Amino acid sequence: MVLLNGFNLLPVYPLDGGQLLNRVFFDEESTLSRIFVVASALLLTWLAFRIKFYALLLFPLLLLWRTRKDRTLKKIEERIEASGINIDMDYEELPDEDYWKIRAILIELHPRFASVDPSTRSYDSKEEAVQTMVSSLLQRKLIMDLSLSKKIMIATLWMAALLFTALFGLLQWGAK
Repeated sequence: MVLLNGFNLLPVYPLDGGQLLNRVFFDEESTLSRIFVVASALLLTWLAFRIKFYALLLFPLLLLWRTRKDRTLKKIEERIEASGINIDMDYEELPDEDYWKIRAILIELHPRFASVDPSTRSYDSKEEAVQTMVSSLLQRKLIMDLSLSKKIMIATLWMAALLFTALFGLLQWGAK
């Protein structure tokens, strides 16, 4: 279990170590973050072929799918912000007029809602999914305001956990 935890702490996205690195040290919407995610996908692809464990290819495929999905959500967010709608609120606080505007943008830009008629203000069979998506678009941005000393502390704990795992693995391997 310790070795599995150590593997999970490796700085490769989508493992926990990679997510920690991406969230604490990169701006998740930056080019550097995207390069890190693509590099992680390439590394996992290489590893899958290297060790002949092809089920590992599922992770790079999911990363590519998520990257595409994130790009779509980014376009939707930009369009909502350009229309002057304040999305820094809870779903319950959202005025009806803003809901219908966001809904129209979602229907136009999100492939999942292509069959929904944007011209009517009547509820569609996919309305529950639309409401869930609108709710998820509200207050999406996390503010990462950690000081440099806190980032160093997190990095130190993360590296200590990796080092402990490596030492434990070497001791176990040497004992056999």
